Amino acid sequence: MKRNVFLWVVVAFALILCSCKKEYKNAIPSNSLLVAEVNLANVAYKAGLNEKKDAIKQALMPLFETEEEKDDISEIISDPLAFGIDFLNPAYCFMLPQLDDPQAFLLFAVRDLKKVKEAFIDGDECEVVESEGLNWIYLEGSLVGAVSKTTLLIGNSGNRTAYKELLEQDKSSSFFATDNGKVFKSNVGDLTVFANLQVLPQDIKNRLRGEIEKALRSNDISLPQSARLLDAAFASTLLLNMQFEKGLVKSKALVSGEITEFSKNNPSKAIDSKSMQYVSENNLLGLVACGIDGVAYWNYVKETIQSMAGMYGLSADVVSTIENFINQLIGTAVMAVSARSLNENDFKVMCGLPVAKAEMLNTLNAIQPGLADQLNSAVAFEGNSELTVISSDKNYTFEPAQKSFKNTDKAQGQNMYVYLNAEYLTDLAYAEEINDSPYGLSRSEEQVFDWLRLLKYAEVKSDKADECLVEVALQNDKKNSLDVIVEKGLSYLR
Repeated sequence: MKRNVFLWVVVAFALILCSCKKEYKNAIPSNSLLVAEVNLANVAYKAGLNEKKDAIKQALMPLFETEEEKDDISEIISDPLAFGIDFLNPAYCFMLPQLDDPQAFLLFAVRDLKKVKEAFIDGDECEVVESEGLNWIYLEGSLVGAVSKTTLLIGNSGNRTAYKELLEQDKSSSFFATDNGKVFKSNVGDLTVFANLQVLPQDIKNRLRGEIEKALRSNDISLPQSARLLDAAFASTLLLNMQFEKGLVKSKALVSGEITEFSKNNPSKAIDSKSMQYVSENNLLGLVACGIDGVAYWNYVKETIQSMAGMYGLSADVVSTIENFINQLIGTAVMAVSARSLNENDFKVMCGLPVAKAEMLNTLNAIQPGLADQLNSAVAFEGNSELTVISSDKNYTFEPAQKSFKNTDKAQGQNMYVYLNAEYLTDLAYAEEINDSPYGLSRSEEQVFDWLRLLKYAEVKSDKADECLVEVALQNDKKNSLDVIVEKGLSYLR
């Protein structure tokens, strides 16, 4: 097969198979809607790709029919530098904000211009035309990219002017000269993605907002804060990075702009992990814990409660009772879900609220006389003057678990903490699927569970409104997580 067929193979494989130019980054414009970076050298090292070249060839060769195809792909895998791209520098993908006519580009540093040009020359189907100080890449007569001495730019724009303006763009007009670019550079990981909703044209924002609000209404969701939240979201930025470590995949999300201002009124406070001692580790599927300041929380949900009161015909006295109750919620709230056994589709839910048990029962009866007794016939209400635990287990006793949740130290001091037992959830879901499938699972279903069995647990934690940390642990804690993932992928190709 002719070499142009492997254009995207070069992008997908060669960009990560090896292992400084800075000016090539200037091609990323300051008004980019999306910017993504792949640290090629880190990814290649952590995935162990240099040691896996033979395995990759063995896995890919059966996918190609002719010897010419096999020779070309073997050359790409063996020596990516032969194509003239500098894979010691990061690769980038960026998108411009015109969603009606999306324009996306791939950006690489050039190591050897002559080799890059040779890689794209292929008779009548692919050619490189030199003019205006640049080399224009055409595929079957359509413009697909341009290359200079330092920069290779591949995109879906057929407009020479677009490529020329980007490649000749001054550093002061580039993304990395902006405040957002500086935040990006100080938070890079192995993979980093930045989205800037602020640059969307107003007509696009209005259209997207209308579609989101329509979807909310179709699901009977109409919250007073939703309009303000959408406005804040469209005036904000989001940065995500991912770092592959031994046995772990770590990710960080940073939010800035008006959404941060909107979140400053978030009624959160630091978690006191003492409340989590009532959560049993046995058969635990997951839990959510958050620190809450009831007075601030009431201001946060007041409009929603008042709106719902009108919908359901609640009196002003009931609303006042709810307000007094919420104002007392100061401390740590916890909700945990566990399974009674691996072979039973029967779950236990425990919810702990930082309020006296007597106050909880009085509030329920104030909302509707006898409501506390009705609920007490279905669930257990236990607690003391500081904490109320509501459990679906009628035999629940209010005392610290003999084997309590082991990761309380990770939750201590956070505003929000989420834990998912991926290992147990996978086993539970697999057992349920097997019970519901008399003829067994399909090959694709088995593969999904095979991938899920790589996971041990997942955690989400945050100690501030504009930052969130995610950690996913793998069963194999001896090797880098990316190495494990790539090895699993190759096992399906072999």
